Amino acid sequence: MNIEYMQIVLPCIAICGDILSGFVAAYVNNCVDSELMKKGIFNKVAELFTILVGFFIQYSITIFPEEALGFTISSTIPIGTGVCAYVLVTEIVSIIENIGLMNPELGKKLSTIVGISPTKVYKESELKEGDKHE
Repeated sequence: MNIEYMQIVLPCIAICGDILSGFVAAYVNNCVDSELMKKGIFNKVAELFTILVGFFIQYSITIFPEEALGFTISSTIPIGTGVCAYVLVTEIVSIIENIGLMNPELGKKLSTIVGISPTKVYKESELKEGDKHE
């Protein structure tokens, strides 16, 4: 498979993994909330649009002549690639946080390996009373 397509496919797979792991974590902790899930889905859709816009800008810059832009572009600026990398990393962190909600011990070990602050991986019962979604 072409490496450019994988730049788009991997963040999309991670987004699906985050949605699934988030739902399972909410189910395990008895805090499934349709409003919170709807907000999360819209956030994921916004990430997909951000990827689309990143690649749109990346390719749009290359079709204009240098005189129209007012500066010289020596090569393609990897804006779409940067956006995909950002989305992929944030989704991996979110999946690890969701794993921590399902299994705090495993979540803390993964957070240590990846370099995430262990305080980001918590159990629902450890949240302050006002932070719970019921």
